[in-house]
Amino acid sequence: MDLKSKPLWYFAYGSNMSSAKFTGSRGIVPLDTRVVRIPGWVLRMDIPGMPYSEPSFSSVAPRQYTDAEQGVAPDVVGVAYLIRPDQYTRIIASEGGGIAYRDICIIGEPIGKSDRDEVGSRITLQTLGAAMVRHPPPAPSRRYMNLLIDGGKESHLPPRYQQYLADFPVYEPPDSAYANLGASIFLAIWGPVMRAMENVTNKNIKEDGHAPCRGCSNVEAIMPKIQGAVNQRKAKNNTNIDLSTSENWLIRPELMDICKDSIARNLEQKHFSYPRGFSGDPDLIDAYASLLNRYFSPHVPIIPSHLSTAPGASGCIDALLYNICEAGDGVLLPGPYWNGFDFGIRVRSAVNPIIVSLPSLDASFCEDQLLPALEEAYASATCPVRAMMITNPHNPLAVCYPEAVLEQCLRFCKKHRIHFISDEVYALSRFPSPDLVNPTPFVSVLSLDLDKIGADKSRVHMGCAVTQFNENMAVGLALAANTQISALSTIFVTDLLTSPKLPSLITLNAERLSAAYTELTSFFKANGVPYVPCNAGLYVFAKLAPWAETWEDEASMVSTLEDAGVLVSAGRAYHLPENEKGWMRVSFAVPRSELGEALRRIQGVLTKETRQHGKNIVKPESKRPLTPGDGEDEGRAKRVKVPELA
Repeated sequence: MDLKSKPLWYFAYGSNMSSAKFTGSRGIVPLDTRVVRIPGWVLRMDIPGMPYSEPSFSSVAPRQYTDAEQGVAPDVVGVAYLIRPDQYTRIIASEGGGIAYRDICIIGEPIGKSDRDEVGSRITLQTLGAAMVRHPPPAPSRRYMNLLIDGGKESHLPPRYQQYLADFPVYEPPDSAYANLGASIFLAIWGPVMRAMENVTNKNIKEDGHAPCRGCSNVEAIMPKIQGAVNQRKAKNNTNIDLSTSENWLIRPELMDICKDSIARNLEQKHFSYPRGFSGDPDLIDAYASLLNRYFSPHVPIIPSHLSTAPGASGCIDALLYNICEAGDGVLLPGPYWNGFDFGIRVRSAVNPIIVSLPSLDASFCEDQLLPALEEAYASATCPVRAMMITNPHNPLAVCYPEAVLEQCLRFCKKHRIHFISDEVYALSRFPSPDLVNPTPFVSVLSLDLDKIGADKSRVHMGCAVTQFNENMAVGLALAANTQISALSTIFVTDLLTSPKLPSLITLNAERLSAAYTELTSFFKANGVPYVPCNAGLYVFAKLAPWAETWEDEASMVSTLEDAGVLVSAGRAYHLPENEKGWMRVSFAVPRSELGEALRRIQGVLTKETRQHGKNIVKPESKRPLTPGDGEDEGRAKRVKVPELA
């Protein structure tokens, strides 16, 4: 905007109606002030904030886009300030630099007769509309709403509109112990992250008041994810059963015992100091090396110098990408893939996920389909490609990659001089599956003879934890994640990995996973629900909405299940082919009582949906999963395609 241009009218409808906020905090003294109404526009509370503290902030939207408010919400009323363009630039900067809000132009009508006589019956206004919204809109905090109420009184807005503001629903903090605990944990983890992102954004505001693109993209990527992740914990007396999150509850009693015992026996005064070691605690590194040598069959034995540690698998990958990529570079991800990568690799490393589009669910495991798709994605990428990443065993399909496909990927990466990353976080979550007599065996990238394959060994990584043939990279990874792991975590994990109980615990885990998988898939078979048979993970990919013709149909089924008290992950989030609508990832590694109750609730939804959709839903008489070789009978959903598993 030209800072030398004439003054403009700015419309304030939220906290900026308060002079304490606008003049006091922001330091802006307007040249003139008028009360105006915006015909056909309404007040919304759909700008996402920080859950549990400031859940939402205000915006304005045309009434035709807010049908729920039709006939309920009045036209939005606020204060029109006459200000200089440089002051408006400061307003944009103070409201997040264009991340949550965008500059819009609207027409307002002064309310007072004298105002209309002086400035006209219609004036052009600049204001900030929503650039990032949350649906459904969360209730704002009482603190924030009081700013609007006080501003409305101070500015002498019409009494009826002041009453509308006073009656606006506000967020009430949780009163149950579980919800309070969830809120405290969330704020302890995400509060510092979001404050740091806000500080970085504020310090890098450009001359026009807008934030750099990198800051905008980070916030846009992360906010919808963390909002959705905690949405259920906001509710009081939450009775929903979460089958959307990939967590293993099946051996937690045993893990709790080991954790308590290890802390009680091993916690010493030294653990309150900085961690020992450069790449991680030496005892922990030794324990990891022993685990990998025992269970991952490395072609070259793992030694401590090959390893570095980070707080979790996502932290490992973030440290790796931070070292191999520049901001704006890309990583190839064959679809479908875990949706957490969409924001996880962007938050700090600012790396772009590049979807490798494939025609079917099983194409990732087929040599003749994956390689052409990789070549096409690489050639058409609009940013430099630095790496290719897979999850093996696969997420969300929970099966293993064939060895030949891994070798093909390694040769592709060498050809284009990019890194190959194999995220093997589910390697020890394999279990006997009644659906797969001879499943594809798990093959770690560590077990491959990289020289024989012709791979570039210096660009091969198992997550970030293992980089065997690039000493400088190993040092860089250690620096990126240095001192990030707590002493208590180190004590527990070291004791777990060196425990004589570990082999039996892994066996017990496989047995319980198998039992839970069998219970879930038996339910699917009895109800004719197609699913992908699997044997390596904590979830099943099932077509719970086989009638879905659009992504909205799929989302509607996810919402219906949520209304029934069961949370599942929509297939669209995993970047499925356009012709594969209706799929959902359903976790089964939850306490048995919860799984049973969840299936009872899902049964009710399926019964209702069967009546509604009739012939478009799979018939209940189908008693087995649809697998390669099945025919396509009239009235049945398209058969499930799964990898070659024999």
